[in-house]
Amino acid sequence: MASEISCNDPFGSASCDLGLIGPESVGLCRADLRVSTETLRRYRSLLTTGERERGDRFRFADDARRFVVARAVLRLLLAKLVGQDAAALEFAVGPYGKPALGGDHPPQFSVSHSHELAAYALASRPVGLDVEHLRPIDGALEIASRTFTDAERTALEQASGDRRSATFLRCWTRKEAYVKATGAGLSKRLSSFSVAGDRESAIVIHSDDARDADRAIHVMSVAIHPDYACAMATTGPIRTLRQFDWLHPAV
Repeated sequence: MASEISCNDPFGSASCDLGLIGPESVGLCRADLRVSTETLRRYRSLLTTGERERGDRFRFADDARRFVVARAVLRLLLAKLVGQDAAALEFAVGPYGKPALGGDHPPQFSVSHSHELAAYALASRPVGLDVEHLRPIDGALEIASRTFTDAERTALEQASGDRRSATFLRCWTRKEAYVKATGAGLSKRLSSFSVAGDRESAIVIHSDDARDADRAIHVMSVAIHPDYACAMATTGPIRTLRQFDWLHPAV
């Protein structure tokens, strides 16, 4: 993923121009979730009491760290877009669990993290993003029998053994990105729509669901890192995708 912008020192000594979203442009940020102990402490201070308690409930320290870093970077990114203090941002939750900023015409966003990578899509319209660490998937065909369409299952069955897991995850990220863009979350059956097609090309999904009937969702795979599958979905074509890295503060 070629960086066009680097965001460094999010605590105020440096500024970052995030004027990168528009009617047909989307910002895509990636962040390494491995940070120093001091940076983790500073990131944790940006979270609400509820967010800190949620992080504390993780059984493993690495999972807690990843949650804290991913949430803090989201706050810092959005704070730069709306010109507010990161710790003061307030989130609302949609009817199907999708978070959003309050206020008039706030930026739209979607967040996903897997293993040691977090990804953030920033847009002026509904957007969905999913990222998955490429790894062996036990029982991929069995999972697909419940969640994939016939065309998607056929593509998975035709994939060679060493490519099957990657094929599964590329399809899975497309489906997850789609349901995030619609805001439907787990209320949307993954087998009710197909994302089959060339993995590098955008496809357009017209839903039969009354909630989404007026919105064609454009879904595309994105090269974000060699070790990860990633997909994005929006209510309209993406003419410009601005990709950048989040650089954690040096301590």
